[in-house]
Amino acid sequence: MDIVVAPRVERYLDSLVTNPTPLLHALQQAADERGIPDVGVPVGRLLEQYARLVDARRVIELGSGVGYSGAWLARGMTHGGSLHLIDDNAS
Repeated sequence: MDIVVAPRVERYLDSLVTNPTPLLHALQQAADERGIPDVGVPVGRLLEQYARLVDARRVIELGSGVGYSGAWLARGMTHGGSLHLIDDNAS
């Protein structure tokens, strides 16, 4: 995998943002504890904005892990929308 952002720059950017809700914080901790990669806060905020931009009403996430990125997508979705998380790993 190619490095897109230098690790020290990525650490700095990560230090500027935090999970805005207890749920997102708990999901990120669960992912860390289980060794499941998550998208992180900066990408999560981007996913939220994408959902807002397209006025998302239905979202399907394939490979949802613990649902961290799905929770970000849900924050940007239209009220009453539906989010479907699919993961083939039962653990």
